[in-house]
Amino acid sequence: MSVKLLVTTVLLLLSYVHTFAVEKRVSKLLSWSNSENEAPTILGWCEERRLQDARELQVTVSCDDSEPLEVSIPIPTDENSLARTLWPSSLAAAILLRSPASKQLIKDKHVLELGCGLGLAGIVASSSAKSCCLTDHDEEIIQLLKNQNIPNINARYLEWRDEDRPDDIPSCDLVIGADIAYYFYLLRPLMDTAKDMLRSDNSAFMVVGQANRESQWDLYHNIRDGCYNQLTDEREAPWNGETRMLLYQLQMFKWQVDDDPSFETLDGTIPIAVMLHTSPDLEKFTFTTFDHIATKNDEEGIMMSF
Repeated sequence: MSVKLLVTTVLLLLSYVHTFAVEKRVSKLLSWSNSENEAPTILGWCEERRLQDARELQVTVSCDDSEPLEVSIPIPTDENSLARTLWPSSLAAAILLRSPASKQLIKDKHVLELGCGLGLAGIVASSSAKSCCLTDHDEEIIQLLKNQNIPNINARYLEWRDEDRPDDIPSCDLVIGADIAYYFYLLRPLMDTAKDMLRSDNSAFMVVGQANRESQWDLYHNIRDGCYNQLTDEREAPWNGETRMLLYQLQMFKWQVDDDPSFETLDGTIPIAVMLHTSPDLEKFTFTTFDHIATKNDEEGIMMSF
């Protein structure tokens, strides 16, 4: 074999191997830091792995030294679908739902995830829950999730803005959502849907979103302080129970190929806010020193994007 032919063959083989190389992305959940001098603590991490042109995404999630959870989730074929991406809030939600406090909140409960997308948060929750129903208005992802046949998970189509909600979605003890309060016009159907789906007692509502989005804070204030209801043209009372906003940071790294030496290249750090409402009769959620409960100063100090 000539040298030229040998070089060409090697290049083709390398190209073939690279085409099927595994790409990875690591995200780390950090405690909230109010100053540059305050070093944040790593609370948990999430690693995504994918093959180019693959139809599945492999994800490993761990929090607070908990045993890592391996998850395999399908990827929709529609490249324009919002459900095709694991958004930062979904990664943060997955990590938080592996925490000891969250697992205690979820244990033996019936969980409903709204706007599940790829379903990562709900699948993680299902590892501790009695059952978990994943809902979205993307019909392809719902069918893909059904095909997964995970024992205590079912997937259902749900559009929040529909007045008549499907009868086959049962009431639940906990409603969760990640990056679902990103526009103000979604808040009313989101609140109404959650209220309709939650049991009257021993229930909780958790929405994880970016802390620099005004709509995430609007949701928090609507539930904690009450709000004007456009449908009834009346002032609506605060929800009965306790409503808090918890703050964290998500440190995200760029997608890297396995053998890339620059694996620790930072892509960005995103402020994360968790709106948590618990009914009066629910056992108190166990906060740690790393679960920063937001203050008015915190809210005013965050530069909002939209």
